[in-house]
Amino acid sequence: MIFKERFPNFIFLGVAVLIAGLLGPALLKKNYTEREIRMKALLRTFHSANEAYRMRHPAEGYAPHLEALIHNPEKIRYVGEDWLLGNLNGYDLTYQAQAGNSRNQYSLGALNHGWGGGLKSALCMDQSGILKAGALKNGGEPLIPGSSGCHGGIEAV
Repeated sequence: MIFKERFPNFIFLGVAVLIAGLLGPALLKKNYTEREIRMKALLRTFHSANEAYRMRHPAEGYAPHLEALIHNPEKIRYVGEDWLLGNLNGYDLTYQAQAGNSRNQYSLGALNHGWGGGLKSALCMDQSGILKAGALKNGGEPLIPGSSGCHGGIEAV
């Protein structure tokens, strides 16, 4: 008698688990795709900000580090404070500018590690304004600033 009364609950629970199993991966992929699209837009915005910095400082060139785009003598904020956190929109950021007084090259890498630590996305932007998405070296290592292959990027020192 008790089984007959609770049987509809088991059917409902089974259907709910089945639906969650089918829709869960699709929803996770959608979230990942949206995050990657947002990060690509942020990298393009960063490129514009770094170009504005370079135009304002022609003898100096691109920003020597991320903080120079926020805290500078002119008190101009080219990008928001959140860029200093080292992680933006779920991506780990690595910025490298050419050494010396006349910096005419830079490279910004953004790596997203998914659940379990597996690499999900690698993005790279440099002074050319070309965004490399899903950029991996031949060995499967992520393309990061300082590595060759990010078009126009800086070689590691």
